[in-house]
Amino acid sequence: MIFKPRPLSRTMLDDASLVRDKQHCRRIGPCGVGRRALYLNSYFIDRHYYVPFSAITRAFKFIEEGTGGVRGVLAGRACLLVEYDGGMQQVCCFKYEDQIDELLRVLHTAERLKDETRHCYTSGGRRESVAEHSWRLALTALFLRDEFPALDMDRVIRMCLIHDLGECFTGDIPTFLKSASDEKKEDTALFNWVASLPAPYNMELAALYTEMGALQTDEAKLYKALDKLEAVIQHNESDIRSWEPLEYDLNRTYAYDAVAFSPYLTKLREAVREDTEEKIKAAEK
Repeated sequence: MIFKPRPLSRTMLDDASLVRDKQHCRRIGPCGVGRRALYLNSYFIDRHYYVPFSAITRAFKFIEEGTGGVRGVLAGRACLLVEYDGGMQQVCCFKYEDQIDELLRVLHTAERLKDETRHCYTSGGRRESVAEHSWRLALTALFLRDEFPALDMDRVIRMCLIHDLGECFTGDIPTFLKSASDEKKEDTALFNWVASLPAPYNMELAALYTEMGALQTDEAKLYKALDKLEAVIQHNESDIRSWEPLEYDLNRTYAYDAVAFSPYLTKLREAVREDTEEKIKAAEK
């Protein structure tokens, strides 16, 4: 990375995270969408600034207007206005309006996962969202980098972040209720959406989803194991009164097949089972 993006927000990424995020960001016109930040242009340099998603209040498109002088020459440009840190603003101007529309379309689609709830409850007693599940799944992969030094953990994290995007279109269906027909419907909607993305992102995501579905690489196996483990951990954290009767046994047995390839994950699964047993015993008193 020749130029390190400059932070606009008081919230900043550490240097190592910034380098990784910028390298893998999706470039759309002069801006970019990373896994952790939105990248915005200066007058002369594309993606010169960044704002972490956690600091962004809202982002919207407007068409610049003007009647004379420089603003008159620039009138009619499509711009993205980003608000952050409780009122600060930054404008990113696009040469082509369809670029900004494409950026917002992707962000708006992914936003649905914030409202899409899962079967499980949080420790605070509310329904967990799909976005929250995906976030903690990716965070778990980040913290396990040292346990799997031979794996491409950036790819694992990308898998974790995108694995449930199909539920933007179909909603979440618990594993014990999901049918083959449900799987097919979700896959069809997801791949239609992926195909509509601009190159090279359509090809990149399609390749990732194919790898995840085949479960032949260690990266795909790790993502799937963590996906199942996170669900069990979340059930342990929820009020046991929210469990379905079948989930008592399911929480004891779920994910063992997925973790079998890794001694470390197998030990982790055993520790999670111990938490399950303690929770059930406490509820029986």
